[in-house]
Parts: sequence; C-alpha cells; structure tokens
Amino acid sequence: MAGTVIDKGNGKYKLAYMFKSNRYYKTVEAATMTEARLMLAQFVLEIRNGEYIKPSKLTLEDFCAIYIRDYAYNNLCYESQVKLRSTLLHWVLPKLGLYRLDDLKPQVWSNYFVWLSEQISPYTKKKLAKTTIERYYAVLCSIFKFAYKNGYTKTNPVSDSRSKDKRTKDILRKQKVAHVKERCLTFDEAYRLIDALEEVSLKYQLIVHFGIAGGLRRSEILGIKWADVDFDNLCVSICQSSLQVRMVGYVEGDLKNTYSHRKIYMPKTTMDLLAKYKEISSKYSKEKELVFVNDKGARKGLRLCPSTVTRWFREFKESINLPKEVPLHGLRHTSATILISEGVNIKSVSSRLGHSNTNTTLDIYSHALPVVDRSATDSIEAFLFEGMEDLYENKKKRYTSRIKLSKILKNYKKVSNF
Repeated sequence: MAGTVIDKGNGKYKLAYMFKSNRYYKTVEAATMTEARLMLAQFVLEIRNGEYIKPSKLTLEDFCAIYIRDYAYNNLCYESQVKLRSTLLHWVLPKLGLYRLDDLKPQVWSNYFVWLSEQISPYTKKKLAKTTIERYYAVLCSIFKFAYKNGYTKTNPVSDSRSKDKRTKDILRKQKVAHVKERCLTFDEAYRLIDALEEVSLKYQLIVHFGIAGGLRRSEILGIKWADVDFDNLCVSICQSSLQVRMVGYVEGDLKNTYSHRKIYMPKTTMDLLAKYKEISSKYSKEKELVFVNDKGARKGLRLCPSTVTRWFREFKESINLPKEVPLHGLRHTSATILISEGVNIKSVSSRLGHSNTNTTLDIYSHALPVVDRSATDSIEAFLFEGMEDLYENKKKRYTSRIKLSKILKNYKKVSNF
C-alpha cells in the first residue's frame, strides 16, 4: 500500500498508510490535494524511518503528573519541587491543563507567553517581571524536553515558540544580568570586609567566613550541624541545606545535586571562631544539632531565617561601602575567583564548590582565567627564556675561563722551558 489521501471536506484530508501490517492514520489541513499528497509523502517517510509518533491523548495536566513522578521527584531539590508545583498550579494548568500534548503547537505557546506578559502578580500588584516569565519558560522547556526524550512529542514546542515567533522572543528577551565578575569582591574589598568583621557578632562573622573562605551557598551554611564539624581535621561536611519555603515554613532539604555532598577544609582561624561560637550558642540554642540559630528576639535559639541573613549582609556591606551589586552569594563567587587567580587546579575548585563538572566552573569563572594564563606565561618565560639566557651566560663564562686557562698554561710552559 503506497498510501492514500481521503478528502474530508473543509480543507481537511485523511492520510492512510500501512507498514509492516500496521495501519497509520493522520488528519491534516491543506489548501489543495497536491499539498495533501506532499504531506502524505512526508508522513510515509517518517513512518518508514521510525520517526513517527502517534498522537498522544495525554493532556498537559496528566503529563505534568508523570513529569513530577518520574523526573522532578528524583532530580530536583525540595525547594525546586515546591516552586515547580506552584508555577504549574497558578500559571500553567488553569490556562492549558486540558490541552492534549499534540495540540500544544509553538503558536499556542507564543499566545500563552503573550497572555502571561499581561498578567498581574498577586504579590507585587504589578505585571509579571520578565525574569519571572523567563523562569516559567525554563520550567516548561524542561517539561517538554523530558517529553521529547521519552517519545511523547516529536519536538520541544516551547523552545520552538521562542525561536520561530518574534513576539515570544521579545517577551523572553533576557534582561541584562550582572556578570559574575561584577558580583565579586575585588581583593582589596575582600580584605576590607574581613577587617570590618571584628565589629559584628560571632554568628555573622562565621557566615561570612563560610561564604568567602569555604565557597558555600547560603542554604548550605545554614544547614550545617555540629555533627558535620570535625575540629580535629579542620573540616566541615556539607550534607543538607536549610530552606524557607513560602506557605510551608522552614524545611531541611537536600542539596542542589549529588556533587554538592562534599567535605570542605576550612582555615584554622575560622575553626577557632567556630569553637568559640559553639561554647556561647550552647547556652541559648533550642535546636542543639544546628550550628546557626538566632541569638536574640522572639525566635532566640531557633533556626536562623535565610532572609534575615540576606538582609543583614545588605545592610552591613552598605555600612562599609562595598558595591551594592555584590549579593551574599557573591562571597561564593569571590572565593572561587581567589582560588583560580592563585592557580589552584580547576578540578579542585569545582569539587570545593560542589559543581557537577569542571565545565560549569569554567563557564562561570572565565573572568579569572586570564590571570592564571598570565601566571602560566610568566612561568614559561622564567623556565625557557630566562633559563636559556642563564645557560648562554654560563657557557660564555666557561668559554672565557677556558681561554684564560689556556693562556695561563701557555705562559707556564714558556716559563718552564726557560
């Protein structure tokens, strides 16, 4: 059977083809029978090449449940899972949840993002920010990437909507985000920060130390327990994170990825401060296993709130005239930049930061690599060229010494013969 085209009227045609005892059907829209026959040829080619995917009866709502069960639950941290469910529940499923997967074409997604750009946030009472829409786009891209890889769809219609539709491209055009280099402290600013820490409480001194000396994320710092601290070997094991999730409260979550489970060796100065802090905090702490707890107020002795730490650092850096562009997470960037600038192996830096591979480290901290390259060039210069100059100089000295020695010997012979 070579394939059949059946005119169903109103510009719709039914394509039929039999291959290896299996019947395949597809309804398409075309202007003429000739165009429909071209679609049949493409239809036959996809079937024979094994590229044809039967239209799915799954709705987006049903598939999102599959995505959460088979992917999100095993690969995303608790906080990311909560944000995923919130995004789907409030912004995606009410609008598109009943659509079948095969009906969600790029045009549908383009119209959706136009609609999304006009929505008002219930929190800010303003239109959704471009960065928020970009985040929702990333979530939907991930969902349909999973659908494509597992054979539910032939393409990723969400990413196609961005590449093929100018409206979507304009809506999702990323705002200028500060480069990592601009979110790092310079070496002089880092020294000034450390000097100014003498004026703040021991708790915040340690949080800054873990950020700039250990390269830890905020959630990792607040998740440290006393059982994770090894004072004898001057190291801390990073095993869990402390999160504040909207409408849930404070939770102990998993780390960002499996590589984030690591052991960090800390400076002796930091560990001495930590030992002193342990002695002080043990007098009022109500959560004995946690390192960082509130030292005053209604929550004294309870888990330290992440937003409290962020707010303190913002006020502290303003008081000592540090750049506003450098957030608390900038201490982690500063730590990595210092290590790379000092010539520490990229693999070691990547492991210390908890990155899944060295490419991530290289991509983020490429601004620090020219310093390393200059250092490497100086090493080559010193080893090869300056060394060669010394070698030529030594040869010249030896040659001159030989000439002098030969003259002395000649004179000695003349004297002896005399």
